[in-house]
Amino acid sequence: NPGTVISQTPTPGVKVKANRRVFLTVNATNPQPEEMPNVVGLTLRQAKSTLELKGFVLGNLSFKPDIAINNVLEQQYMGSAISPGEFIPKGSTINLVLGRGLNNEKTVLPYLVGLTLADARNLLLEASLNMGKTRFDETVQNFVDSLNARVYSQYPGYMPETFIGFGSRVDLWLTINESRIPPPPETDEVKKEEEPVQFVEPEEDIFE
Repeated sequence: NPGTVISQTPTPGVKVKANRRVFLTVNATNPQPEEMPNVVGLTLRQAKSTLELKGFVLGNLSFKPDIAINNVLEQQYMGSAISPGEFIPKGSTINLVLGRGLNNEKTVLPYLVGLTLADARNLLLEASLNMGKTRFDETVQNFVDSLNARVYSQYPGYMPETFIGFGSRVDLWLTINESRIPPPPETDEVKKEEEPVQFVEPEEDIFE
């Protein structure tokens, strides 16, 4: 319905300071119904592309043991399986259940520092990972700031060739203060033996 809140930042359940700004995304008009495609059996990348072409948003990724690594086993809408051909509002979020192999296969943790929230989320999805908690520092004062803010810290912290489980969550800290964003790590083979990029614990009073 028009005026319905469809997403918020910070996400539900995150502790925030009193008077902290909460950014809302609101439906301005009645969304157009759209037919749910069949993405079961597709790879994650194919499924993401198919959903986006239909105007849907790829949501949470969950994984279970299956020989078909990164192939879609089930498509879900509002917590339940949804069949192809059903009509739901355009812009709806679709969650996917995928195979993770039979031997606890892992995926490479990407380097997210310097990216916007949207770009970081896309890179996480490409790596078969989920975005965890997102926290903005005191420089982010409005919705436009939140769109322009860039990641200055991530947890787990980045280290070359670090592998983590499919579907793991990665927490992000964002700012529009360029001086807080560290330079990218060295990519030279010689540098691989050096210390990992340090996770910087932000001051407690600047986060949600």
